[in-house]
Amino acid sequence: MADIEAIVSAILVAAGIGVLNATSGWSIHYGKASDSPDTTITITHTGYSQSSNPKWLLDYPSVQIIVRGSPSDRQAAKNKIIAIREALLGIPAADVTGGRIDGITEISGIAPLGFDAKQRPLFSCNMRIIFEPSSGTYRVPL
Repeated sequence: MADIEAIVSAILVAAGIGVLNATSGWSIHYGKASDSPDTTITITHTGYSQSSNPKWLLDYPSVQIIVRGSPSDRQAAKNKIIAIREALLGIPAADVTGGRIDGITEISGIAPLGFDAKQRPLFSCNMRIIFEPSSGTYRVPL
């Protein structure tokens, strides 16, 4: 299975949304958030949003993206999650490591999650990746 978190991270880096594991500015992480900097984007693979197709080589992995902003700037965090949604939603098909992304759709809209223990604002969105894995199985490629 392709590393969906790494693939989505690479898309966001290429779109200029943030930098992977940066120590300042908007830092992108996957799997687990870092405590610093305040401004972080965390991408977590959340399983599959629907069952894989039994005939066609087509899977539907999902990710949750959480944006955490600085305590003094809730609006910047909200703007960042909107930019992430726009960078992913409806992306053109592309070959990536481990397969091909045929598109990305939204599972749930942008949601405010309140604030963390350090009063940093949190926002989330959940996305479904339409993915054709490159590894063979009994299923037929599209």
